[in-house]
Amino acid sequence: MQLVTKLICTLKHKSTLQVVLRINAAKSTAKPSSARAAETTTKSTTCSSTNATETSTSTGTTTNAATSAATGTTSASNPTTTYPTTSSAAGSTAKASTSPTPMPPPAPTPLPPPAPAPPLMPAPAPPAPPSTPPPPPAPPPSPPPAPPAAPPPLPPPAPAPPSLPPPAPAPPFFHLQKKNMCYLKTIFTIFTAFLDPLINLRLCLIVVYNYFS
Repeated sequence: MQLVTKLICTLKHKSTLQVVLRINAAKSTAKPSSARAAETTTKSTTCSSTNATETSTSTGTTTNAATSAATGTTSASNPTTTYPTTSSAAGSTAKASTSPTPMPPPAPTPLPPPAPAPPLMPAPAPPAPPSTPPPPPAPPPSPPPAPPAAPPPLPPPAPAPPSLPPPAPAPPFFHLQKKNMCYLKTIFTIFTAFLDPLINLRLCLIVVYNYFS
């Protein structure tokens, strides 16, 4: 995959370069000869005016020189130091080989003495304490507390409710007399006396039947 991507990138780069070269060739063919000549003259004049500053080694001052495109010679403002230059047909300026004398290092300028520190401000005097007012007079002694009031007497107990009236007599069907109760008791005893043997006889018959069956 990396090789494929590299090939694609190189092909794209080559195609863009070819397109740019074609466009430049088309532009150069479309321009007239007068425009080309004007371009070359402007290029030569700009090349001739590149070296515009010259440094004089004797005095250590920098002088700006005016460059003439017609003659190609440069004259410095200081008449004592001149640098001969040679101009070619294209207008390029070449400086003559001169061996400048080394400049002595400039003496360090002494630093001004530091400004004296401003005098310290005197510490502010502490504020005077405010005059305290005289203490208020002591309050009069409070009277002794009154004794607590006696609790109110309890109310007398409520009178007992009146006794309930005797219950009303029940109907005679539920409350029989003693005589009738005696009759009922005798009848019940006689019935149970006859009933118990019958129950016992029935149980005996069931046992015998189960035994012989």
